[in-house]
Order: sequence, then C-alpha cells, then structure tokens
Amino acid sequence: MADHLRIRNELNLLFLSILYFLYGKRYSVSKVLRKLRRTKMRLFDAMCTIFTFWLVSLNLILIIICYPGILNPGPVITGLYANVRGFVPFSGLNETVLPLSSTKLQDFQSYVYSTEPGLVVLNETWLSSDHSDNEILPEQFYKVFRLDRSDKTHPYDPLNPRKYRKKGGGVMIAVKSNLDIESKTVGKRVKAEILSVELKCGNDIFCVTTCYRVGTLHDENFLEVEKHLRSIARVKKYKKHYFFGDLNLRNVSWPNGTSNQGVEQKFVDLFDELGMQQMIDVPTHEQGNTLDLCFVSNASFIKNILVLSKNDVCSSDHYGITFDLTSRAKSKVSKRKIFDFKRANWDDLNRDLNSENWDRYISSRDPNEGWHYFKNVLNSLMEKHIPTITIKDRGRPPWFDSETLNLCKKEKSTDCDSALIPLL
Repeated sequence: MADHLRIRNELNLLFLSILYFLYGKRYSVSKVLRKLRRTKMRLFDAMCTIFTFWLVSLNLILIIICYPGILNPGPVITGLYANVRGFVPFSGLNETVLPLSSTKLQDFQSYVYSTEPGLVVLNETWLSSDHSDNEILPEQFYKVFRLDRSDKTHPYDPLNPRKYRKKGGGVMIAVKSNLDIESKTVGKRVKAEILSVELKCGNDIFCVTTCYRVGTLHDENFLEVEKHLRSIARVKKYKKHYFFGDLNLRNVSWPNGTSNQGVEQKFVDLFDELGMQQMIDVPTHEQGNTLDLCFVSNASFIKNILVLSKNDVCSSDHYGITFDLTSRAKSKVSKRKIFDFKRANWDDLNRDLNSENWDRYISSRDPNEGWHYFKNVLNSLMEKHIPTITIKDRGRPPWFDSETLNLCKKEKSTDCDSALIPLL
C-alpha cells in the first residue's frame, strides 16, 4: 500500500513539474495546482462517462441476446368472433351422429383462410364428440380449444323443460399455429358453456374467454359463470382479459348497461365489479338486438372493432365481429417446395407416361398395389419433368392459392349487404 502511495505522489510531482515548466512563467504555483485539480477532475468525469456508456451498452446487448423479439415483436394479433348458429343443420340435431353442413363449413373456412385471423372465437358450434378439430380447422393451421355441450356444461333446466335442448350450444377458441404463441386452457370448470384460454407472447401473458348462455337460464347459470370469471380475475399475471360471447342479454341497453331483468342486470354488475368494459353498442343480430358482446379489462387493449354484416362469415342470424388486439406475435416462418406447373415439360411427361407398360404391373395386382405403383411412377416423372420452387407457407391449405383468394374477394365485393359497421 505504501509503495502505491509513493508511486502516486511521485507521478503527481512529475506532472506538476511539467505543468510548472510549461506555464510557470505565466501562472503562479497555486494556479498550476488548481489547473492540475481541474485536469484530474475532467479525466475522472471522462472515465466515468465512458464506463457508464460501456455498462449500458453491455446490458442492452445482453437483453437483445436473451430476448431477440424485442427488436421486432411482430404484427398485432387480429381476431374474429362469430356466433355461427351451428355447423350442424338444425334438422340434423335429432340424429344419432350429427352431420356437418358442408356448405356452411366451406363458407366459414373460406373466410378464415382469406382473412387469416390470429384468433378465432366461436359460439353455438353445435359440435359433439362425433366431430374432430381437423374437420373445422386443420391442426397444421390452427390450434383448437373446444367445449362442446354436455350434461355438465348445460344441465337440465326444470323451469323450462320445453326450452331445454340437449344438443347444440358449444364454444370454441382457435389460435393460429404459425404464430409464436403458447396457449392452454385455464379457469375453474363449472356447469356452464364457458371456456378460457391463456395466451403467452413472450412476456405478454393474457386470457381470452368465451361463453354462450341460453336466454332462458336463471341464477344457477349466472353463479356458475361468475365462479369461472372470478377464478380468472384472481390470476395476477393476467394484465389483459378479453371476453367474447352471446349471453342473450337482449333487454340490456348499451352503452348504459341497464336492464329491467334481474339476472341480466346481475351479469352487467358482475363485469362492472371485475373492471371490464363492454365495447359493442350496435346490433349484432338480424332482429336489431345487441347479443354478441366484447368485454375488455381496459379499452385500450383492443382496436379496430368492426361488426360485419349478415352472412359475411357464414350463414347465421348473428353478425360476425373482427378486432385487433394490442398484443403482438411473430409468425413462425416455414417454407415448402411446390411444383411450378407453368414451366412443366408436358410433352416429355406425356411421352414417358405413354411408354410405361401399365398392363404389366397393374392388371396382375390388387387395386391398392396398383394405385401405389401408379402414384410412385407419376411422382417420379413429375419430379423429372416439372421444376420446383420454394415458397413461404402462409398458414393456409395449399389449395387456397391466390386465384381462390381473389375469387373469395370478388364474391364478397359483389355482396350488396357487405357494409361494415365501425366501432370507435
């Protein structure tokens, strides 16, 4: 320690001698000492500034390395809500195995594939265990969460035995598979058609809930829905909570949120206690009622709400709703190879196909073996005579190409009732 002090004093003395030699004729010793102190302070300040800059830069670099998505969090999550009034024909609800309406399902899928919402929320799906998720939205494009009607979610109502319907109802939430989102079901299981899904986009964790309520249900149903919603509200990590659903609150006046029906007012008061604001104040049903509702824990968490016109999504007496969440999610980029048929050598392909001795291989085999042989030969010749190109996977079926998309847009543009109702 003494050596260090001695060396420092000798350096100070040497520095002082140099300054006195340079400025001694113009300054006194005291001024030289003051100049020395100022010089040392400037040097110290400069070193502190450099160290601070280095430390801040290092922390920023480490944050970017740990969370690379911070530089580009991705686009906002777009959403679609619709009460589809059943993918099963009403006449088919009494059948043992519920049939799907192919026309309605195709209309719905065409709308989803053309608009590509990141979040799809549905009420009244009318689905059952007879139907797989892939029949509604294929798993490679959407991760589907369903709660179909059952005796547990829709108990028998002794007060309205004629209104009770064992089949029907059902809710669904689907999340686009190519979005960088983790999702899982949450919330207390209750005797009501209500479903909640947790979504995690990086550090942004929030909850989406949907519920369908038959209008004739009373306090028992309200208490079950309340139990589920309060279980979600107790989760502190959910800074954002979105609720979409048809609660059949036909007597509530929006945006005032008042009703002369007791159970309806209880629902309004419940959402008010939970600090959730209702965002829809225009009709969402062909009879002029506001039945499909959107409650948000903070109005700033949702943007660009649009109420569509009748049948825009699919055939239904309810209007669909589109929206943008403020949460952002990046898309997982995936690529695939496809045949470029525009540059195919059709002449050589046809020549090689004609030169194959099909009778020799197919006539002596059963149909399955013959089919596999034909398919293998055809694929081999296609790879030989048709070049391939690599394209980005848009998260929709390969058959839904640009031509199909343009036809869907053309169909929508010619619909006289396709006016949108914007909500602020």
